[in-house]
Order: sequence, then C-alpha cells, then structure tokens
Amino acid sequence: DVKPWLKVNEHASTINVASQLDDPNSVFNFYVKMIALRQSEAYHDTFVDGDFVVEPEVAENVIAFSRKLDNTHLLCVYNFQNEAMSYPLSGNPECLLSNEEVEIDHQMVHLKPYQACIFKM
Repeated sequence: DVKPWLKVNEHASTINVASQLDDPNSVFNFYVKMIALRQSEAYHDTFVDGDFVVEPEVAENVIAFSRKLDNTHLLCVYNFQNEAMSYPLSGNPECLLSNEEVEIDHQMVHLKPYQACIFKM
C-alpha cells in the first residue's frame, strides 16, 4: 500500500491530469502545444539557440522576452496577475500560441488575467 508523503489536495478527485486530457483548453494541453511549438522544425533552432533578450517591463507581473536567430524573432509575453494588462507590439505579429483568445488593437496586445502568448514578429 503506497501512502503519499504530502497531504493530498482536497480537490484531487476533480482537478487532475485525467480531467485535463480531453479538454483542449486545459493547462496540460497548453503545455503539450508549447512543447510541440518548441520542437517544430520552423522554430526549434530559434527557441534553443536564439539570443535571449529581456523586453522592457510594462507592469510588475508582466514578463516578456524574445528569442532571435537569423531572421526569426519570437516574442513571449506572460501576464502573471489576476488583472487585464496591455503590452506594446511592433510590426505585424502573428500569434503562434496563446492560452486565451488574442486581442490586438493599435499595436497593443490586450492580455487577460494569466494569459500567455507567443508571437512571431
């Protein structure tokens, strides 16, 4: 009989991997999509070998960084707060992945609480 060394969360029967496998919008499936994007032929080299550039801070809990290699520029923007926030963009970005619907208006991406986006710039 196996006994966990940590207390099991009271919501473990409903919040678990099994409950997320069939949900295309689950955290689990978002990570699956992120890993697939990183391993894709088009972006693998940029994610792995590209220059890492920390982008300007616009708010305390919004983190943005770029990976740049040759002519490929990927911008990753993460809103780590329970509040909507906007982040400035340039050019004509293409959203490669987001955990929420992406709203871009006047060169600003409007991030929902806890939204994560990866753009090809």
